[in-house]
Amino acid sequence: YYVEVLIDNSTSKINIDFTESKFKISLPDGLNTQENLLKSFENYFRIKAQEKIEPILKKKSKATGLQYNNVKFMKLEKRWGSCTPSNTIIINNNAIKLPFSLIEYLVVHELVHTKIKSHSKEFWAELSKHVSNWKDLDAKMYGMKL
Repeated sequence: YYVEVLIDNSTSKINIDFTESKFKISLPDGLNTQENLLKSFENYFRIKAQEKIEPILKKKSKATGLQYNNVKFMKLEKRWGSCTPSNTIIINNNAIKLPFSLIEYLVVHELVHTKIKSHSKEFWAELSKHVSNWKDLDAKMYGMKL
C-alpha cells in the first residue's frame, strides 16, 4: 500500500486513515519515529479488527448456535486465533488483513473450539457442518503470513 506522511504540528498524536489503497498519516514532528509509527499501526489494526470482525463473530455465533463468553483482540505471534477453556475467543489483530472468506473461516473455526477444544476428528466433522469448503480455506489460512 501507499503511505503518505504529513507533519502536522497542530496535532498532539498520530492519526492514521486508510482510503482505497493508501494510508494517510498525520503526526507532529516530535512523534515521527519508527517506534511510534509501529505502535500506532498496531493500535489501528486492533481497532479495525474489533470494528469489523466482532459483528461477524456475533452473526456466525447466532447462525451456528455456538456460543462464546468473550472476545479479545490481541497481537499474537504464532496464530490467527484461539479459544480459551472458558470460551473466550482471541483474534489476532492482523486478521483484519485477511481476505473476508478467511476471516469468516477463522471465526467459525474458533467458534467450533467452544464445543470441541482439540483438532480431533470430531472437531473437523463439526466444522464441516458449518463450512463445507473448510479444507480449501484451512490450506489458504496455513499459507498466509502472520
